[in-house]
Amino acid sequence: MNIIQKNISSLLLALLLPAAIPLSATASDEFHSLYSQAKDELNTDRGMQYNKKLIDDFFENYSYVFDRCSENNKKSSKEAFSAVYEISDDGIIKEFHLGKRTEFSVCIKSEFDGMKVPLPPFDGYLIPFNWGRMG
Repeated sequence: MNIIQKNISSLLLALLLPAAIPLSATASDEFHSLYSQAKDELNTDRGMQYNKKLIDDFFENYSYVFDRCSENNKKSSKEAFSAVYEISDDGIIKEFHLGKRTEFSVCIKSEFDGMKVPLPPFDGYLIPFNWGRMG
């Protein structure tokens, strides 16, 4: 059984429950502001609909990213972190803003920056992301 199959629940929680993990005390004020904006947008009907599209797209096209980064960064893949996707109007992830830098989160960022995802409602669209502790 690969890491993706074992951790599919964790991925769903990471994408569906962005407010579940507290932010790192060392995160910048800019990150806190982005994260807050992203949470506010996610709590709208439009935000929930787009988040569902994003989740479906990740499962269909990009689940290998979590598998690869987990395999290459086993220790830090167990560390919780928060991030914010910033998505352009053409569906490109402009930036995956990290609240906490770990080897795993930096790996995820390197894969996500520039990735093509479903078209968001508007340019600069923000979606919160949390990665929690795994077994």
